[in-house]
Order: sequence, then structure tokens, then C-alpha cells
Amino acid sequence: MANVQTAIPFKVVPAREERRQQFAKEGWWYPVPITKFSSNWLYKGEHRLDAGYYADDVIAALHTVNDCRFPLSEVEYMTESIFYPTRFKRIWASRDQGVPFIGGTEILHLRPDPKFISASQTVNLSSLFVEEGYILITRSGSTGRAVFANKTITSYAISEHVIRVVPLSDTLPGYLYAFLASTIGQTLINRNTFGSTVPEIEPHHIASIPVPIVPEPVQQAIHNEVVKAYAIRDEANDLLDEADEKLHRELGLPRFDESLVKYLPPPPCPKTNRPGISHPRAFTVRASELSERLDSSYHVPAARTAVELLQKGKYASVQLENLTEDIFMPPTYKRIYVSRQHGEPILSGSNLFQIHPYDLQFISPKAFKRPSVEAYRVITGWVLVTGRGTTGKAVLVSNGWHGWLASHNILRIVPKLATNPGYLLSFLLSRYGTVQMEAKNIGSVVDVLTPEDLATIWVPNAPNDIQSAIGELVVSAFEKKDEANAIEEAAIRRLETALQKSDPYPPPKT
Repeated sequence: MANVQTAIPFKVVPAREERRQQFAKEGWWYPVPITKFSSNWLYKGEHRLDAGYYADDVIAALHTVNDCRFPLSEVEYMTESIFYPTRFKRIWASRDQGVPFIGGTEILHLRPDPKFISASQTVNLSSLFVEEGYILITRSGSTGRAVFANKTITSYAISEHVIRVVPLSDTLPGYLYAFLASTIGQTLINRNTFGSTVPEIEPHHIASIPVPIVPEPVQQAIHNEVVKAYAIRDEANDLLDEADEKLHRELGLPRFDESLVKYLPPPPCPKTNRPGISHPRAFTVRASELSERLDSSYHVPAARTAVELLQKGKYASVQLENLTEDIFMPPTYKRIYVSRQHGEPILSGSNLFQIHPYDLQFISPKAFKRPSVEAYRVITGWVLVTGRGTTGKAVLVSNGWHGWLASHNILRIVPKLATNPGYLLSFLLSRYGTVQMEAKNIGSVVDVLTPEDLATIWVPNAPNDIQSAIGELVVSAFEKKDEANAIEEAAIRRLETALQKSDPYPPPKT
């Protein structure tokens, strides 16, 4: 009898395209963006081989500029110079003996918080200052961020990590700024970044960027809007200065600085011919005041001195928790960041004190399950305080941010109806507020300010009319910030629309 073998069924292996579609349906497949370009591009410019130099968004930006049918120039031919000062040794000084100095990150802030460098020992100090109408571009770290120099920023010495772009007299600086700050301009700037650890750009990278020259009336309108936006930001800073001045005057508080802090006197020592060394600032703490904290920063006398001065002011001080409905920090969430069209904007701690949110990220709704996404929204009238990393930086939630999402690293302060949020913010921005928050930090590597510690900050409980007089100035300042952002964004969108839909030679009407 013949042996009969049972046939093994043949398993059909799906084609690659079928597998790809199956994996994409299951969410396992993510297409890799591929860009094609002519090989002669490799020999242009700096002979770059890094993929980002030829990315899709770069190609799209170049096509937009080259196909817009407006005449093209380059930044080099629209400017007197593009430079940054030489490196210098930073010799720090006290406020009364120094010059206010800001770095590349601080130029992006609405209200920079400067350090102070020695006025007498800094070489070529004058080269660190800029004039109104300059365009400033960060060149190291977060590269390419553009700022239009207004009255506020001209009062600071600025780091050599910022490129200065000085427009020609016949160049409208507001128009040039609007192009460099636009999505197209930012893409063309950042294509040139180099460096594996810290990204950087150089002035010649800015000089070679092509700039479309739209008709003069459009340039003038965009320039006027940019100048107006930055003038309004100056007004916002003036209002915050006025609120700070009124805060100290109405509360009967002296300006707080280190000279008011009492440290132990230096021990007597014999005079010698050898150079002396500065005496360390020492202080004592009672055992009953330790509060189970042994870190010296918690007991530095600055916070203690601030509280003592508050007690001598016109109005009794209460802890912050007595002026608020709630102080909280929501739990962490999955960081599922997506493109603009697929997510919602979410504010990070660094975004809070910027002119407008740079490097704004967008997060997927899938990142929030328990609690839901609604637990991360912020409401007009709340005060936000950075709670991790750079702690104790406070801002007011204005109408422009109402309903936005904010990171779990940001503390939320919900004032009581009887507490003016602008007044509360003005106090937290003062040195009386910041030194108390600095003392509350915990963490050996990353500073953390907890809701429980923030709740114990001492705040003068001023009458409602005093709070309103101070708070309304602060609220007006943040309304002006929103207004300036809306004006600038409209100007930049107008330029981008003109480039994408340009037709300087329309067909004649029949």
C-alpha cells in the first residue's frame, strides 16, 4: 500500500506594502520623512552633510522664498553689520557698583531679571549695549530666536552669545525683524546650526539668508506694527515699575537688598602684608527655628530679614494660604508631544516669563487620562509660579492664556474673591516675595518649590482699595502684553500670507 503524505498548507506571506498598512492600522508603523534634493546642493554654501540642512521644512521655506516672485535680497545687503562682542571675563558686582547684565535667554523675557557686572573692570563695556531698532538673535543653545530691541532692552549690557543685526538707514528694521521671526525666517536661520552638544550659529549664517522685498507700503505697514508692539511692551514694563513703586510706598516698606541682612561681624585679625580674603557671611539659628530643616539655604537670614521688615510695615502680614482658595500643582502626565494640528499648546515653566512663548510645544489629548486634561487648564486671574528647576518666577494668567494648558511643573495660585490677583503678583515679584520663595526650595540637584511651602509665604494683608490700586496696574500690564503679541503675530502672518500668495504681476482685467 502506497504511503500517502498529508500536504502541509502553504502560508501566504503578506507583501511588504500589506504589512506596512497592517502595522500602520495597529499604530506600530510611523513613516520616516524622506527628502529628495539635487546633488549640486551638497556643493553650495558650507558643503553640509547633516540631514537637517536639507529637511522638508527647509526645502519648503526655500521654495516659498524663491517662488514668491518678489525681488530677493540677502540680510548682508540690508545691514550695516552683523556681529557679536568678543568674549570677556565676567566680574560680578553689587547692584550699586555694577551694570545690569542679561544673557541670551533673558533677552526673550518681557521683564528681564539682570545680574550685575563690574562697571570699572569689564573690558569694552560699551560694546555690550545695543540701540533701539537693532535685531538681536540668540546664537548659542536655543539658537535663532529673534528680538527687536526696544527701550527696555537698551538699558542692559547683553551677552556675547547674542548676535547683533544693525539695519541700514534705508532698511525698515521692523520688516526685517518680522521676516526673521516668521516661520520661514526661523527655519532658514536654524538650518545653519552646528555643534553636536550645544547648537550654535555665526553671523555669516544670518548674512546669507535670502529676504523677499515686498512692495514698500506693505513693508512700511509691517514695520509700523512691529514697532508699535514693542512700544506697547515698554508700556507694560512701565506699568509694572509703577506698581512696584506703589507697592513699597503704600505698604511702608524700604527697598530690600543685601545691605539690610544682618550677618555675624568678621572676627578681628592682625594686619599683614599678605592679600586679604573676603570673610564668609555667617549667621546663627536657634534650635527652635530649625523646622526640621538642616539645609543652610533655608535659614539664610535674607528671608528672616524680609519677614521682620514686613512686620514693621503698615499692614499686618498673613500667610499666603489665607489669601487664596487653593494652591496646587497637578500630577505628572505622559509627554506625548505632537505637531500643532494634532494637539493643544502647553506652557512650560520657561514660557511663563517670555515676551511670547518661544519653542511652544503641543501635546496630544491622549497624554491625559487620570486626571483629565481639564485639570491642567489655567484660568484668567490665577497666578502661576514655576515650581521646578528655576523656581519662584511668577506671572498672571491674562485673557490671552485663559483655557491654555500648563505643565505640571507650574504651581497654580487661585486667589480669593477679596484678594486682587495683580496685587498678589506684584508682591511675589518683589524681593520680599522672591527671597522667601528662594528659602523654601528643596532638592539637591533640581530645586523644587512645593505648594505646602509656597502657602507659608508671608504677604501684607492690605485693604481692598490699596490692593486694587496696585493690582489694576499689573492687570493692565498683562493686557498690554496680550495686545502687543496680537499685533506682532498679525504682522508676521500678513508677511507670510503675502509670500505664499504673492502675485506682483497679476493678469490684466478683461
